[in-house]
Amino acid sequence: MAALLDALLVAASLLFALATHKVLAWFFPRSFAVFDMFWSNTWIYILVVPVWSFVLDFSGLYRQFIGLSPATLFRRVAKGSLLSLAVLLGLLYALRLHTVPRTILGIHCLYSIAAIFLRAVWIQPFLLRLEPRRRILLAGDPAQAEAMRTWLCHPDRQSFFEIAGFLPSPGTPPPAGFASPGTLDSLANVLHSSVVDAVIFLSSGIPAGPIEDGLRLCDTEGIEA
Repeated sequence: MAALLDALLVAASLLFALATHKVLAWFFPRSFAVFDMFWSNTWIYILVVPVWSFVLDFSGLYRQFIGLSPATLFRRVAKGSLLSLAVLLGLLYALRLHTVPRTILGIHCLYSIAAIFLRAVWIQPFLLRLEPRRRILLAGDPAQAEAMRTWLCHPDRQSFFEIAGFLPSPGTPPPAGFASPGTLDSLANVLHSSVVDAVIFLSSGIPAGPIEDGLRLCDTEGIEA
């Protein structure tokens, strides 16, 4: 949802950048080249919007984040936006599209940074609340289970995660207060019989072999671990 909204914001920002450039070219004709983009050069939207959408996603902007300060959000948005601008300039140079004024792209970058930052600050918390809670399965050392539950159930995160259970090593009792659908050796059966979005392995005091087997199994099943 955030990526789709940002694509619309990038397209709107480009439209406003074109309008701004036209006004500047009208007031300062010797400093700004005339570029008719509304009619004869609308193809640039097909290049700008997908490039920005891909690079913003690649930069990690859409990874679920909570509790970040506005300054941190602004740095993330500015980093992804400037990287998008750099990639776009490189493509224009490689495709020999020298007729596109770079001033338009610079203005567009500034508008996009402002629009995406406002989306991240004001709209993103609402979008995150529409996301389903991720079911997390814990496995490994019971001594670390309470610390992990405390982290996952923090007020900033409890709306986004749900602990599906705990899988101890065979012969080890599960920690108090945790549902235990099986043991670490029955991880495959648990993954096939229940809905699990991710597995967190608490490896302290656990032999490396079962942990590595569990990681390989999760990779095979396409489950984050």
